Amino acid sequence: MLAVPTSFRCPTAPREALGYEREAFALVLAEKSNYSVSRMARLLEVSRSGFYTWCKRLPSKRAVRAERIEAKIAWFHGESDEGRFPAIVANQLVVS
Repeated sequence: MLAVPTSFRCPTAPREALGYEREAFALVLAEKSNYSVSRMARLLEVSRSGFYTWCKRLPSKRAVRAERIEAKIAWFHGESDEGRFPAIVANQLVVS
């Protein structure tokens, strides 16, 4: 039986809460080699067609920018001798 993590069954937040489908689709993608997409979609209460559409969707401009900033921060952090990231450099990355 497919065990759905409790993070996907939050009793205080409605199923329509922002980000639920994204998290459910990520779980389906991660587990689709172990379970059928149809079964997981039914258990997580999302549509199969929504999952396949989500898989084909390109990342948003905001997501691409955030990933680029994270990569820059990781690169600068790796270059740092102190092992911490200076706030001045972080601010320059966000502005650029």
